Amino acid sequence: MRSLINKSVMKPHTISSAALLVILLIIAQAASLQISTLTIENSGKISLISPLHVEGRYLKNELGQIVVLRGINKAGFEDFPDGWWIPEGGGIYAGAGVWDEDAVRYNLEKIKEWGANVVRFHHSMDFWVRQDLYPTFRQRVKQTTEIALDLGLYVIWDPYSVIANSRQYDLPWYPYVSNETDPDLGYSERDIMPNKTAFIEYWREWAEWLKSYPNVLFELVNEPRKIWIDEYWGKYPNNTALWQEYVSVINQTIQAIRSTGAKQPIIVTGHVDVWCDLDFPKAANTMWWVSQVQEDGPTPIIDPENNIIYCTHQYRASDGLGKHSNGTRGYMYNEVMNAMNYTKILDVIDKWNKPLIITECGPHLWHTGEELIKEIEGLSNQLRIYNQLGISYVVWVWTVPSHMPGGILTLTDGKWYCEPNVGGRVVKAYLSAPVGQNNSIYIHPTIQYARTYADYKNIQYRQQGKPYLTTWTVDTPTRTLVETIDFNEETKAMHLTLYSLFSGTQIIEVVCGAYGEPATVINATEVFYDPITTKLKIEVSFERMQVSVTLLWAS
Repeated sequence: MRSLINKSVMKPHTISSAALLVILLIIAQAASLQISTLTIENSGKISLISPLHVEGRYLKNELGQIVVLRGINKAGFEDFPDGWWIPEGGGIYAGAGVWDEDAVRYNLEKIKEWGANVVRFHHSMDFWVRQDLYPTFRQRVKQTTEIALDLGLYVIWDPYSVIANSRQYDLPWYPYVSNETDPDLGYSERDIMPNKTAFIEYWREWAEWLKSYPNVLFELVNEPRKIWIDEYWGKYPNNTALWQEYVSVINQTIQAIRSTGAKQPIIVTGHVDVWCDLDFPKAANTMWWVSQVQEDGPTPIIDPENNIIYCTHQYRASDGLGKHSNGTRGYMYNEVMNAMNYTKILDVIDKWNKPLIITECGPHLWHTGEELIKEIEGLSNQLRIYNQLGISYVVWVWTVPSHMPGGILTLTDGKWYCEPNVGGRVVKAYLSAPVGQNNSIYIHPTIQYARTYADYKNIQYRQQGKPYLTTWTVDTPTRTLVETIDFNEETKAMHLTLYSLFSGTQIIEVVCGAYGEPATVINATEVFYDPITTKLKIEVSFERMQVSVTLLWAS
């Protein structure tokens, strides 16, 4: 090879400091690439995502940078071994149990576009165990992981149920699972997880399957029940035997995972979720259990890699943001911060200096009226505090409310385009906000319906007496959603677009009177307006049902 260097002008030992700096930078860059890349055996692709490890309360990549995981839960693998991947423009039931790599990539790309860097996948354990019945599942796990890796997304795999389309377990091994044979499947939960040894082996196999993927995290148990221990209120049951059994199994599982050579982070929990009474803080379900599993605690959880992350779930609908003695739930910033304190979430990161991830949180969008407004504000303050304090979190869930009440998406003309609803708008705003930021990002339900994003418009609409909220229907076999509300300033007409899963779409027109009260309602079967409560009830007949929609008008 012909040299491009003019040797006649080269002198030994005369490299300039600038040239030396360039050389050192090139070497450093090459070294960093060597650290942060990994060849995937099946695909042959190179990934630039870095494995994570624990340092104190922080997760860091191999360049020593702090990584805060922020993302979204994606359901489907607990129902179908091929997942539930709705393609672009598909209907709500499209993609159920159908593997479509384009649809997988489309959804994960959208999640990435929202600002997420992690996706959490529930799955059903029988899909893994019964390879004779579900031969594609293990490959789907690997394919999903690889697509996420290609997009720069971390993935969390956690077992939601022992058998598909079933209840959650108390603990995922017999005798804490059912011995009753499922008539459709032909086997029982006990057949899948007959004992503790089966559970330990289950995770050893997962680790062996995914140990070479730097974007994987293992969450061993989802919402274990009956093992509650508390600083003030003792233990359930009245002795420590079950808790000790649980910790022993977790320790054996960690050792089994590490025996494969897998070094990825392992996520551990100690109960279902957290909640507290804001007026009586000792009445709470807390993360105090984290103090008990430290190296010097009475029931330590030991990882030879020192790569354990602690987790819990925190939902306002389950009093996770605190409740008052009168039953009202917290939603204001100071209430949510107090709940973080009373449930000892803050102790995990500050007092015990341990890494924490909230693997489930999110809105309950079946609420109505003022309660929905509080739900959205509570979600905003919750994510605001997570961002402010650098707490990792994964929001529930990437679907629409007609599927699950926590769905953060909306359909567009009945089609799937991964567009956010009012809860999703809040989630998307915080996922894309810088970590450490303490600015409130609040999207009022009124703003979404009025198709504006300014708070002053919200105030204006309420002062003028225009409709600002809708309820969902009741006593129907399926959910019927009010997808949009458009208000025409000139004609004073409001159009409601109602969508029923089985019966298509109807549009109702409400024309406002001089003082904002509904004067005329078109395309409705019956109309009831109560000027005292300012509620307008509209009954609409669909093909298979009659539904009622209630509008709450500002006073």
